[in-house]
Amino acid sequence: MSTEQDYTILNTEELNIEIDDKQTSGSDLFVSADGLNAKGSVKGFEKFATVKKFSESFRNNIRKDSRQNSASVGGTINSGFVEIYIPESIFAFELQQKGLSSDPITKIELVKTVLVKNERQKLLTLTYGMCNVVYVASQLGAFYFMRFAFDSRAVKFSKIKDDGASDGVFEFKYNVKESTVTGGK
Repeated sequence: MSTEQDYTILNTEELNIEIDDKQTSGSDLFVSADGLNAKGSVKGFEKFATVKKFSESFRNNIRKDSRQNSASVGGTINSGFVEIYIPESIFAFELQQKGLSSDPITKIELVKTVLVKNERQKLLTLTYGMCNVVYVASQLGAFYFMRFAFDSRAVKFSKIKDDGASDGVFEFKYNVKESTVTGGK
C-alpha cells in the first residue's frame, strides 16, 4: 500500500466474486457510464456492470484566515480521483477506450445497493462528471483497476426502510473546477 496522500491503491486480495441471476449474493456495487451499455442481468440495473471495489481520493489545498472567525474555509482541489476494480468484460474495455480518448466520459455513476425483499435498491449514488482515465492496471486479466479524474461529483444517499420505502434523502454536488458545493438536505 502506498502512503502517498494524492492517490490510493486498492487492496488486491479476495477479488473473486460470484453473482447469481437475482443478485442475492456477490457484489452490491455497480457502475454505468454515459454512452456505454453494460448489459447487466440484475433487475433494475440492466445498464450497470458489477464492481468489486471502488474508492475516492481527494487532495485539498485549504486556506483559512484565522484572524476572522466568520471567514469561510476556501481552497481548491488539486486532484480528485475515483478508482474502481471491475471484472474483465466488453464494458470494461469500452470504459477504458472511452476514458482514454480525448473526449471525456460525460457521466460515470457508481451505485451501492442493498437487498430489500430480494430486490436491489440504490442506497448510495455517486455521479462523476467529465471523467478521463488517468491510470489503468490489470490483475492477471481477471480484473481491471481504473482511476478516473473528474470535474464534478454528486452524492445522493437514500435511507431505506425494511419494507423498501424511502425514509429520506441527502444529496449535494461538488464542482472541482469552481470549488463550489451546492445542495444539502
